[in-house]
Amino acid sequence: MESKHWVVVGIVLCGATLAFFGLHHQALSLISGYVMDDSYITLRYAHNLIQTGQLTWNKGHVPAEGFTSVVWVICASLFIAMGIDPLTGLQVTAAVSLAGALVLLLLTLQRLVIKDMFTTWILPSIVALLLVSNRDMVIHLFSGMETMLALFFWAVHFYCLSWFYLPERNRNRDGMHLFVWSLICVVATLNRPEFALVALASFLLAGRVGNISWKKLILQAYVPYVLAGVMDEIWRWIHFHQWLPLPFYIKVSHDSLPGLQVAWNYMREYGVVLLLAASGLILPSSRRRVAGVLLLAGILYASLLIVAPIMDVGDRYLFPLWPAWLLALALTMAEIHHRLKKVWVDVGVVCLSLLLTYFLHRPNMDEIQSLHDYAMGLNQAHIALGKALHSMGTQHSIALGDAGSVPYFSDWYAVDTYGLNSNEVALGRWHHHYPDQVIMSREPDVLVLISSSGHTLATPDEIAYEQLLYRDALERNYHFIGLLRFNSGYYLWLYGRNSNLEQQVKHRIEAEKLTSFSPHPLPAAGS
Repeated sequence: MESKHWVVVGIVLCGATLAFFGLHHQALSLISGYVMDDSYITLRYAHNLIQTGQLTWNKGHVPAEGFTSVVWVICASLFIAMGIDPLTGLQVTAAVSLAGALVLLLLTLQRLVIKDMFTTWILPSIVALLLVSNRDMVIHLFSGMETMLALFFWAVHFYCLSWFYLPERNRNRDGMHLFVWSLICVVATLNRPEFALVALASFLLAGRVGNISWKKLILQAYVPYVLAGVMDEIWRWIHFHQWLPLPFYIKVSHDSLPGLQVAWNYMREYGVVLLLAASGLILPSSRRRVAGVLLLAGILYASLLIVAPIMDVGDRYLFPLWPAWLLALALTMAEIHHRLKKVWVDVGVVCLSLLLTYFLHRPNMDEIQSLHDYAMGLNQAHIALGKALHSMGTQHSIALGDAGSVPYFSDWYAVDTYGLNSNEVALGRWHHHYPDQVIMSREPDVLVLISSSGHTLATPDEIAYEQLLYRDALERNYHFIGLLRFNSGYYLWLYGRNSNLEQQVKHRIEAEKLTSFSPHPLPAAGS
């Protein structure tokens, strides 16, 4: 790449940074403390990996694969090993992933479009502005989840694919490019397993557009990728005694297309961008490139229809597709510019981009406020509870559905009643038989149930199985300890089976002076 193009990339990157803070200053001020409870699942596995050398939920017990991304767990463990706060490290990694994704998108564009003033300066600026203007960007930067890394891998993926669209490329290097690309796809799949279908389709697409022989395609791309996948499955079976990660059994629903509503809402929100990008299919010169991008994005989009939208804050699963839509849109804009060659067309494209930026970044204040409240509730309920329990020692056990920050901060043996980190619960839910007796046979010292009410235990419909746990707890002489308020419609009800421990828990929580704690059910409204 010419040195002047690096100058363009650097200037656009700086401009995008300023645009990001300018567009999202209001959201940044409100949700800078926002972290998803699920991110602490990653941190617990990372800590246990450093301390025991095993990917395990409970140290010294049967391993369980409850994390979404092994790559993200390894990143967190590296920060812990270096003495860096892992959560801060993951948030910095998310920011670097965003910057890297932008750089790779710009480099991909430079490969695929004809160079002139518009495509060298204006088009990269449009792409950068649209990338950072997405209102969900702030959420995923702070969430502590692997979403931004998935977005980065999509940008890497398109950069690797763009090589095979170059007619003047050095074909002697095709084999090496395919091999390196397949290894990158392996890492991307370990980060998000649903990427596997995209990788397999991408190799086929590269072979078609790059006129690569089947022999080279199979040996240099498919064999390394499939072999790595087989090795991963063998390792999973040896280590976890499961062929699939536990989140698969929880999130892939037996119901038909549980993700359809989320996919439809996503289409309604970003439909204008998708339609504008798809208009490139009408133009003969851009049809092949735009079709390739949309095809790969469509494969992932369709595969997520069978996934239940659990903790899908900010379109967490579909959000990484944003670079794909922008790349297709940029290719369409470049083709329109070159076909019409009119100043007014370029001005119209710029105005349209500014209009899209305005609508994309408009903050949903209700959503931002809810995330701000979420952060406050997590700190005053879950995190505070975890820290209070930790002060009692780590020899105790707890069973709860919100198995994130509480197990992480308490360092207690934890039974995940939701199932993401428990083999028996995950498989039980998959087979429509909730193993409440198995959970209670572990005799957890503390049982935490979720209620939508503070004056009576009202289990939400989506976790109605907790009523079974409540019934079993009463039969086993568990007693009410108290409740913690997460928000006005979300309470943690604590039960214990040992009177001495119950008093210790109550004492430790009260010693922390948690305003969210009540040793008694709250009075009903109007009483």
